[in-house]
Amino acid sequence: MKGDTSQAIKASDRLSRDKEMQLKRIWSTDAFQLFADGQKERILDTDFYTYLGVTVRTEKHDFQGQLKTVADAISDAARIFKSLLTTRLEQQLVPCA
Repeated sequence: MKGDTSQAIKASDRLSRDKEMQLKRIWSTDAFQLFADGQKERILDTDFYTYLGVTVRTEKHDFQGQLKTVADAISDAARIFKSLLTTRLEQQLVPCA
């Protein structure tokens, strides 16, 4: 039964290609690098637009859609990371029989 659970976790712990591309794009932005370096006060509005993958001319509904796409990608990545971390911790804490 444990094998079945392990397989289910592996299957659900993958990002879609679109979400993976969104995260790679985000990680390569100046805004992300500045934030990661603890320099969030240096992030400009243009950096933030690039982080979101939009421009000042992006239509309202397109902007909202892209914002949701970015939020979903980050949410899924956080969920997957937490799941993988929990699984690895459980494997280390449970003695082998």
